[in-house]
Amino acid sequence: MKTTFYHYQHRRMTVLAAWGIGSILSGGLLLSTKKNVFWKQFGLQFLLWGAIDAAIALFGSRSAQQNAQKVQTGEISALQQQRSSQSFLRIVFLNAILDLLYMGSGLWLVRRYQERKDRQGMGLGILLQGTWLFLFDSFLTIESRQFRQVAESDQSVISSLNEGRS
Repeated sequence: MKTTFYHYQHRRMTVLAAWGIGSILSGGLLLSTKKNVFWKQFGLQFLLWGAIDAAIALFGSRSAQQNAQKVQTGEISALQQQRSSQSFLRIVFLNAILDLLYMGSGLWLVRRYQERKDRQGMGLGILLQGTWLFLFDSFLTIESRQFRQVAESDQSVISSLNEGRS
């Protein structure tokens, strides 16, 4: 069985899910055990961002699995798969740009509210979550471009074969 774009997408969503679950667990632990407002706000950020990451990963993974099955049954063509990979590339590239805004917002909170420990914890939580997401989305942008280039070369081979039959 040939690995499709959707298999790739599913594997990458498991990485995001692991980060999300780890963030939920660590954030919940910090919220429940720490009395310090810095750690409570830091933990709250990890809990909330982790929940969002886990939800995105669950949806993305489920969708990728369903689409991989459709490729096997012929319901999704190579061209449709290529379009999906291009759309995915655009999304993760835009997410990487948004991640820079998250990082900047977190850094702004840390620097602006140096006297407020709650804002410091919130800012550092946002900064760390944004940094991880930036690294992850940047990696996906680079990696999925390579996947797209392979898909495009496969499509050109198919087009050449079809032209030879005419």
